[in-house]
Formats: sequence, C-alpha cells, structure tokens
Amino acid sequence: MAQMFATVETTFVRCMSKAIFQWEGLGAVPVRLVRIHGRRDLVIPPPAHADLLLDDGGHLISMTHARHCSEFIEANQSSQATAATPLAFERSR
Repeated sequence: MAQMFATVETTFVRCMSKAIFQWEGLGAVPVRLVRIHGRRDLVIPPPAHADLLLDDGGHLISMTHARHCSEFIEANQSSQATAATPLAFERSR
C-alpha cells in the first residue's frame, strides 16, 4: 500500500478524497448494508453510527482487523436481511 501511495499522483488522491464526501450513495437497495469502521481512521472519519466500530482500527480496517470484520459479516449474513434487521455481534478482545 505504501508503495502504491508513493507512486500515485497527488492530484488524483485529492480528487478522490473530495469525491467520496460528495458521493450521493447507492440509493435504495434491497439488502441491509453495514458500515465497518476504525475509530482511528484519518482518511474517512467514522460516522456517528457504525455497525462495527473498532477502537484500535484505522483506515485499512479490513486488512488490519480482517478476523474481526469477517466474524462480524459471518454473524450477520442472511439472504433475508433488510434495513430493519438488527445486527448481532460480540467482539472478543
């Protein structure tokens, strides 16, 4: 990752960083979407409500905390899940 960021054009990074905050989103989707964030993410600040917020996680949460992310997804995976479906997960430390 560090090598990739070292060779990418600064203009591209700036444009993509701005674009993510202007993106209107997917609109209505027929499944329950979840947000997994690290509290220490300095690139995309965690929202007021995240379905899984890991205190010691940063921006690359799916890489640095892969086991926790996978366990959360597996615990909440359901083809019948909708936006009204509550999520259940107990994180082991």
